[in-house]
Amino acid sequence: MSATLKDLANYLGLSVSTVSRALNNKGRMNEKTRAQIIQAAQELQYIPNASARSLKTNSNSIVGVLLPDISNIFYTKLLQAIDSELNKAGYGMLFCNTDDNLEKEKQYIEMLLSQNVIGTIFAPTSANPAYEQENFFKNIIFIDNMPSLSRTDYNFIGIDNIRAGYELTSMLFETGHRNIVAVTGTVQETTAVHRMEGFRRKMQEQNIDTSNRIFHAPYTINAGHDVVMQMLSLPSFPDAIFVHNNVQVYGIIHALMTLGKKIPEDVSIVSFDFMDDTKLIQPQITSVLQPVEQLAAEAVRLVVHPNHSKKYQHIILKHSIYMGASLLARNFTNS
Repeated sequence: MSATLKDLANYLGLSVSTVSRALNNKGRMNEKTRAQIIQAAQELQYIPNASARSLKTNSNSIVGVLLPDISNIFYTKLLQAIDSELNKAGYGMLFCNTDDNLEKEKQYIEMLLSQNVIGTIFAPTSANPAYEQENFFKNIIFIDNMPSLSRTDYNFIGIDNIRAGYELTSMLFETGHRNIVAVTGTVQETTAVHRMEGFRRKMQEQNIDTSNRIFHAPYTINAGHDVVMQMLSLPSFPDAIFVHNNVQVYGIIHALMTLGKKIPEDVSIVSFDFMDDTKLIQPQITSVLQPVEQLAAEAVRLVVHPNHSKKYQHIILKHSIYMGASLLARNFTNS
């Protein structure tokens, strides 16, 4: 067990303030005494108490990071990028995985507040009424998912999900698909709402009713599998599936294999943030990709250099589309 500052002082027969000055290289002191204190600190394995130091100076070098599902490769990459950016800026990170659980999210928020972090980078599980009623956090940067469907008085970094959803659906029509369905989430998450809005806009332009074409499911592999089985009750099985969440895609692929349906020969799939660096998933999924490194860099920039003028920033970054082999052109007469 490491020694405390008081342990060192007692061991050397000196005052705590003298030992502290030596270790922090502050004030004038006999160099022999300073050397003895440093040597004793090494021998007794003294480790400075960062929490006590931050309380004393009313500052901290720790940033809180809350993400909803670290098993999702998008959030894994985002966490790695945030950690890298914070490290370059000289800050540490206190990470919390909320497991898409609102109660757990609330508990972690309260914990971070008590830890005196300088700020928080937060991808909320869903739009939450609590965020619409109060400013519960100071220096919070929302990323990927907005905290509210009605308020705008918060800092946010993400992409234009309405536009991205519209573009992805347009690609399906441009390649001859007409029997299209969408799979989205079960909670009021702004990314889901906005991506489905883009999907609906394009479908409505084509005079296609979407009332029976949107399936809601949790963001899990099993849910993705189950929702495909629900599609068997449709008048005809879809020739294209628009998927809001990359985790659901794995279950959808498995279900289609079980049914003997080939991708993309029988069913085309498009998604968001499907990142398979191994290239083991074949065919690779055509997908909207968010600029992970840029998201992280902007979030860290805002959290370590907070704007105290109360002017909130909404930074909308450009997305890209990865063209995999999961999208096959159809003849219009076959739809």
